[in-house]
Amino acid sequence: MIICRCRRRMLTAACFAERRVNMKITAVIAAAGSGTRMGKGNKLLIPINGKTVIERTLEAFQKSGCINEIVLVTSPEGEIAKLARAFSKVSHIVCGGESRAESVKRGAAFSGDCDFIAVHDGARPFVSPELIEKIAACAEKSGAAVPCVPITDTLKEISGGKIEKTLDRSRIFGAQTPQIFRKDLLCRAYEEIQFDVTDDSLAVEKIHPVAYVEGDSENIKLTTKFDIIIAAEIAKKRDRKI
Repeated sequence: MIICRCRRRMLTAACFAERRVNMKITAVIAAAGSGTRMGKGNKLLIPINGKTVIERTLEAFQKSGCINEIVLVTSPEGEIAKLARAFSKVSHIVCGGESRAESVKRGAAFSGDCDFIAVHDGARPFVSPELIEKIAACAEKSGAAVPCVPITDTLKEISGGKIEKTLDRSRIFGAQTPQIFRKDLLCRAYEEIQFDVTDDSLAVEKIHPVAYVEGDSENIKLTTKFDIIIAAEIAKKRDRKI
């Protein structure tokens, strides 16, 4: 019985490895924003326990076995681009557009011969290769997959300075990235929408069902100065494991 279980695990691992080879995924990293809520300077260049935010983000996709290439959306002449050139999977560095939607569209246009596109926020430096692979496996089956985490606060709908109602927290989740889509779905979704989006799945939801997988509570997006304090603790813990 033990031998059978071992063989089953080996077969599963082999099948997953073969799937990753056959499933070409380009990561489009959105890193063109200025991060004004963080204060002066670009938040992606803030050092977190010895590495900048963008270096930690790129490192996760560099290590992921299911990512074939990385398209970074940022200024090709900036400091972020200089750091990015140290990562062998970075194939293109593309100027961002006036909106997130335009930036992602520009990045997707340089994605080359791939089947899927993984769109990720440059300001999420703690995405793990394991989470990337879990989302990719779900996207392969469904065509579109997004990591989500439960909301822990009680949510209120407010209008005119007053609470209108309390929302059902059990049905509301926070979306993370990377969000992985079939390339044709993502490109078609962005061709059809006529408004900007802060979340790429919002565009894809209009034309195709989007599946979700359990996200990671440490896969936070750095937005405020307080987030940097939390990020420092996450980085220390993770770096000790390396």
